[in-house]
Amino acid sequence: MTTNKAYESLVKQYIELRERKSRLTKQYEEKKARIDTEMDEISQTLMAQLNETGATSIKTPAGMFIKQKKTRYWAADWPAMHDFIRDNGLSEFYEKRLNQREVRTFVEENPDTPVPGLNADASFTLTVRRS
Repeated sequence: MTTNKAYESLVKQYIELRERKSRLTKQYEEKKARIDTEMDEISQTLMAQLNETGATSIKTPAGMFIKQKKTRYWAADWPAMHDFIRDNGLSEFYEKRLNQREVRTFVEENPDTPVPGLNADASFTLTVRRS
């Protein structure tokens, strides 16, 4: 049978492990943040080069970097969106969120049909591939 002393020892050990894990996580997050900042700076430099030259990709001996457009759609007014989807038979728009591919296809194929309550945000991302 386990005694109170054994429980106390296990609790103490657990707390020490949890605190050690917390310290390691904090150290990791700090180091990761520095690396993320460095990578962001490099991405901005590479994206600026693509923008200045009008290129969408540049290949180097070390790898290539590519400018890609990413568009995200979401509903600002769900009741209006629901009515639109129902009235136009577009149930494929539904997920727990808007189905990005289906909305993009509809918007591209129907540029003169406004979608009530739809927001869109487009940004460019940078992909770096190893050679």
